[in-house]
Amino acid sequence: MVFSKLNDDAFWLKVRESEEYQFLREELFTLYDENAKSALPLLTYTDYRIFFETGSRKEYEEGYFLRRRRLDILAILCKIYPENATYFQELENTVWAILDEYSWALPAHVPDKDSYVPNFIDLFAAETGYTLSEVKSMFSARFSPLMISRITFELEKRIIKSFYATRFWWESVENNWAAVCAGSVGITFMYERPDLFYAVKPRIDGAMAAFLSSYKEDGVCREGLSYWNYGFGYYCYYAAH
Repeated sequence: MVFSKLNDDAFWLKVRESEEYQFLREELFTLYDENAKSALPLLTYTDYRIFFETGSRKEYEEGYFLRRRRLDILAILCKIYPENATYFQELENTVWAILDEYSWALPAHVPDKDSYVPNFIDLFAAETGYTLSEVKSMFSARFSPLMISRITFELEKRIIKSFYATRFWWESVENNWAAVCAGSVGITFMYERPDLFYAVKPRIDGAMAAFLSSYKEDGVCREGLSYWNYGFGYYCYYAAH
């Protein structure tokens, strides 16, 4: 599995030099040009509030998801080309911006538009926790002590303590939310607080069971193919870790 090779320098050298990975390198350069060459998008209060006023999601979510695409692209590029100072500085600045966000949950998902909800865990807060915990592991020897400290603090506050103290509705729902949220939270615990993982594992596994129960004998996902890929993908990521 790729996850076992995240910190394998020989693997990343192969990705850099082997012809069989040329397609990946070309795709990464294209994605970098499309997503990472412009300035980091701002996530403003005005854009955050638009959903509650008009129901429109795009104003806030366009910048939100662009930040996360940048994070993914730059993390891989920094592994393939560790000597490229520009890539690494852009990765650091992208991580820092995400750590600064008011909430990792989307406005469309928060339970109360009038309350401060920075620690609410929705699909994308969970994914953000997973990604940051993995990126922290990938660059633990390169990130500054300050960056490591900040990532650790925000993950502890927004994911670890939040999940440990709160029962979320998606833990028993029979759709993709159960697998994506629980899988991402479970992996974050594995990276950040393995000492607590087995305390929350029954809840994570319970959510996975709820997710699997949404499939009937024919194996069809009633949410459609894209959600089958999405939910079952995170089920597999959790199993692979």
